[in-house]
Amino acid sequence: MEQGALDTPRPAGLLTGTVNDEANRTQAGDRHGVRAAMKNTGAIAVSRRGEARKANPGRSARPPTRGKAGRPERLPAEWVERVFGRDELKLARVIVGFAWFLIELGCFYGGLVWLGAVFALVAAVGALQTCREWRRVGSQPNRFVAALGAGGMPLAAGWGIALCGLVLLALPVAAVAAALLRRRRRTPLLAAAGATVRSSALIGLAAAAPVLVFRVSDVGALLLIVLISGYDLGRYLVGAGSSSPLAGPIAGIVVAGVLTFSVSVAVEIFEMKPFADAGHAWVFGGVVAFTAPLGELVGSMVLPHASAPAPALRRLDSLMLAGPAWLFLLWNYLGVS
Repeated sequence: MEQGALDTPRPAGLLTGTVNDEANRTQAGDRHGVRAAMKNTGAIAVSRRGEARKANPGRSARPPTRGKAGRPERLPAEWVERVFGRDELKLARVIVGFAWFLIELGCFYGGLVWLGAVFALVAAVGALQTCREWRRVGSQPNRFVAALGAGGMPLAAGWGIALCGLVLLALPVAAVAAALLRRRRRTPLLAAAGATVRSSALIGLAAAAPVLVFRVSDVGALLLIVLISGYDLGRYLVGAGSSSPLAGPIAGIVVAGVLTFSVSVAVEIFEMKPFADAGHAWVFGGVVAFTAPLGELVGSMVLPHASAPAPALRRLDSLMLAGPAWLFLLWNYLGVS
């Protein structure tokens, strides 16, 4: 081909048509992209919540389920997932729960020292597990201070409520000191100290309650453990895998009521001080039925979210309110010192 043929100018009309065709193709592509974006907006909005759950490794991912009409079931509100954990029924957990009950009974036989030591160990492990979950979401609780405070309360309770209270009062001071001495300060001072206290205080009080009750009345402490264990058993067997967050607590209350009836009959037949009659047994059993479910909610609020794995804390959460309430009734209702 000759050089002159390459340099031959194109007609003006042909050049204009080419430019217009390119502009039309560009506009058509833009319109197609806008329509595709509008079409995908709904899918993006629907999947946004699922992506948020995947971003948080502590939350349990749930596959989409469908109702009877074939429509997706409505997901529970955020506050429901915040305070109600989702359990799966596993034989291993039932065996561990039964073994824990036998260990508690053995501690009653061993005496106050063994009871305080076992509950101190469980409280320390629960505090460490709670600190681990808070660190996963970016907080900075001090694990050593949290474990020492939670485990120190049941040990101190063996010598009296005054020493246990002293450990509780020293916990915030130690938490602030630990937050000041940390090397990497990714969170504010009070936030780090507050996370430490949150991971320790209530767990330690729940573990110290049976020890303090045992100092007042060994029979009262034994009945407290029996009723709490019965509630936990009923709540787990029925509530695990249930779609309703209330099924488990209701079942636990029913089991606690049945055990309370048995205790009331035993009180009428045998001499079980400090309970003088069956009415006392029903009062204390009613307190457990009311406070044990609330204690589980308090335990969920201690964690970043209810589904965070903290097995040691879940062994104690039913005692967070029931234990102190039981001790208060022994002091002020029955007059036991």
